[in-house]
Amino acid sequence: MRVAFFQPYLANWRIQFLEYFIENSHHDAIIYDGGYKPKNDTKSITGNTVPFPYKKLRSVSPTIHYKNQKYPFYFSPFLFFSLVKDRPEIIITEGEINFLNNLSIYVYCKLFKSKYIWWSLGKVRTRKRNFLNKLTDPIINFLLSRSSCVMARNTLAKDYYILEKKYGTKK
Repeated sequence: MRVAFFQPYLANWRIQFLEYFIENSHHDAIIYDGGYKPKNDTKSITGNTVPFPYKKLRSVSPTIHYKNQKYPFYFSPFLFFSLVKDRPEIIITEGEINFLNNLSIYVYCKLFKSKYIWWSLGKVRTRKRNFLNKLTDPIINFLLSRSSCVMARNTLAKDYYILEKKYGTKK
C-alpha cells in the first residue's frame, strides 16, 4: 500500500517518526514537504540532512495578521498533480493549519477512492475566536468530517476531538 505524508513543512520532531515509519512499515511511503520556510528556520528540515527521500513542493504561504494574532495560510499549488502522479491510497496530512492543501487532498481522495488521515494538534488554545474563524471553520469542519480518522498529537488534542467535536470520524 502506498502511504503519503503531506506537511506544510517537515518539522524536526516529525523526522524521527517518519524515519521509524519508513524503516518499520511494509508500506511504500512518499513524503511531501510543502516547502514553507520559516524566517528563523529552526523547526524545519530546510538546510538539514534527512535520512529518507522526500519531495519538496513549491508553496505560497502568506501570513495574515488580524487582531494581534498570526494566521499562516499554507498552499502548495502542485500538490494535487503530485498526488495524481504518485497515486497514494492513504494520505496523512496536517490538520487545521493545512486546510487549503487539504481541499486538494479531499478532491484527490474523492476522485481516486483514497483515504486521508487528519493528523493534528486540535484547537490552538491561545487563539481567540474571531471573524477569520467564522470563514475557515466551516471548511475545516467539512474536511475533518470526511477524514477516515483523526490522529491526535497529544491527550489535549484527543480530548478536543472527542469531547468538543462530533464529526463522525473514527477516533
